[in-house]
Order: sequence, then C-alpha cells, then structure tokens
Amino acid sequence: MGEEESDLTGFSGLVPMFPLPNVVLFPRMFLPLHIFEPRYRAMTRAALDGERYIAMALLQPGRTQESDGSPAVHPILGLGKIVEDTALDDGKFNLVLLGMGRVRLLDEPSRKPYRTARVELLEERPPGGASYDRKRRLLLAFYVQVLRQITQGSLAAPPDDVPLGLLCDLLASLIAFDPGVKQSLLEELDVAARCDRLLELLQRMNAPGFGGSGDAPKRPWPPGPSLN
Repeated sequence: MGEEESDLTGFSGLVPMFPLPNVVLFPRMFLPLHIFEPRYRAMTRAALDGERYIAMALLQPGRTQESDGSPAVHPILGLGKIVEDTALDDGKFNLVLLGMGRVRLLDEPSRKPYRTARVELLEERPPGGASYDRKRRLLLAFYVQVLRQITQGSLAAPPDDVPLGLLCDLLASLIAFDPGVKQSLLEELDVAARCDRLLELLQRMNAPGFGGSGDAPKRPWPPGPSLN
C-alpha cells in the first residue's frame, strides 16, 4: 500500500458499503459515525460480527441512480476499520472508523438491506526528486501551523519525516474542502500529483505561506476542520 500501508492481512475483499453525500475517509484518519437507520444498524452488526471493515463511499452528485434505483457512488472508496463501537439502548450505534487504505469498487454482490462491495486494494505511487522533499517540508510547516491554531497546541505535531502521501491526506481530511474536492484527492494515487493539487488548492484559498493571488477574496483562516 505504499506510504499508507496498513495491515490488511487476510482481508476478504468483500465489505459492507456505507454511501453518504458528504463523507470521504482518508487512510489513517479517524471518522466518528452515529448509526441510526435500520439498514445501517444491520450493516454495523454484520461488520462487527465479521472483519469489522466498512467501505465509505461518496455519492455521485446530481442524484444519479443505478439501474435498480440505488444512488450511484464514486468508484474509489475509503476502507475503514471499526476501532471503537458502542451499542446504544435504542439499537443505534456510535462508531469510530480508522482509515485503512484506498480501494476500488469492482461490483456490488448485494444491495439489500444494505449495500455490500467487492473491492480491490490500491497502492499509491511515491514521489521522486528533491523538489517533493521541499514541498513536503512546506506542507508540514503549514500543517503544524493549522494544527496549533485549531487545537491551541494541545496536539503534538507529526514527526519531521512524515511521508508526503500521509501528509497530503492529513491536510485533505482536516481542511473543509468541498466533498468532491476531497474525493479527487482520495482518487489520486500518484503522490506527487496529489501534492501539486493540494498546493494549488491552498494557493487558491490564500493560505498563509502559499503565495495566493492578491486579487482573490480573502477567506477566514484557518477554514476550520472538516466535519466528515
């Protein structure tokens, strides 16, 4: 799995799929979920009784539907593992997922009562050249700055040698980008291209230290953590 390598030994490739309109799960990121719909309660019980994996899928925009009426999803998903689970008295669940990697949707063996996905694991391609080490240091300094502002210094900064792919995912998850933008960053397996895209986005947002155009309207900074 490259820079985002996680232990997926024995993973069957068959996983419950949870489609939502505004959630993108990146590798090594945590995602809290409150499960209340009956079909997703069943999904959660099946996941807890099985491998404890759930694939988070972003719905396609415009209410696009499959032939059976199910909402269409983007083909690249975030595979998460349930690392915390609380069953509530009313049958609902509170969960925390940990992103384990990027996967591609191959087919959906079942769509009732909840959707299941057959997926393949994806590997990211590491960057090369000294220029990306410089870009990594730039993004790391920015990440530390944002983290200190958001947490008031209560969280430790990542190590100086944090891989570029992971650093891009940290920022993509933290910053309140549009879900479609987050999805495009999730789908980019070339770490160098993901980095360049993220730098472009930060420049457009006039992020401090990224040389945004003086003609663009200023936005409050930091833009706040993602709520997905």
